[in-house]
Amino acid sequence: MDRRGVPAAGCHGPRRARRARRARACSSATPGTRPRPWPTRGRLAGLGPRAGHGPRSPLLDLGDRLLARAAELEDQAARFARLTAAAARADLRLALERLRWFAGCGDKLPALLGGVDTLHGVIVGATVPAPVGVVIVVPPERPPLLGLVACVAPLLVAGNAVVVVVPPALLPAASTLAQTLATCELGGGVANLLCVEPAALVPLLAAGPACDALLLAGGDPRGRLLLREAAAEHGVRVHEARAGFDEPATTLLAAFTRPRAFRQPSDLS
Repeated sequence: MDRRGVPAAGCHGPRRARRARRARACSSATPGTRPRPWPTRGRLAGLGPRAGHGPRSPLLDLGDRLLARAAELEDQAARFARLTAAAARADLRLALERLRWFAGCGDKLPALLGGVDTLHGVIVGATVPAPVGVVIVVPPERPPLLGLVACVAPLLVAGNAVVVVVPPALLPAASTLAQTLATCELGGGVANLLCVEPAALVPLLAAGPACDALLLAGGDPRGRLLLREAAAEHGVRVHEARAGFDEPATTLLAAFTRPRAFRQPSDLS
């Protein structure tokens, strides 16, 4: 306000910014609903070594924050996913167990997926896992929270950037997960959740230059076929999670990493 009581120029800027943030939150659930840079190969998470059982593990922190919202998550699963109270509690319990399991794999990736070879006794070759880049994810609709966590956690541990295309049926669980991810120590653009029909957006994302891989864990068979064809046209790696999420496994860790080899002279005589 100036001395005449007229609003000064630009005084409505913060109000317009808040309206724009709310509009973005309604159209797509991104962590923190703040403008995030599109994930690229040069801005990967590098989460693997930091995802172990340490005091600052982002995955363990995410599990603690989800546990603090247990009542809200169980109510959402019962109201929107039509789960019974026991099934909603089991969904949350298995999702938290999956986060802890993958957090324990973070500092063990070189041992699980790498190796050391001695060539002719004078050269030592080491192979370590490296992230593939930006991964587009189509999660399953049931179970709601476990399906999202089982897709996102291994990709983050492997060091990839993740773009989850959430179908409208998963919007409540995805919104809560996005709000929780925003409070964890993840870099900007590492975890992105977009609420839109996968068949309408995934082919466009797969055709972009920033997409390196595609994880298909949900959708109908015809939709999966169309997405595979769109990915094949642009040389995008495709992995289908057919076995479900009954038990944690290193399948996704191996599917979305690539070996990186190093060689150096051996000091052993």
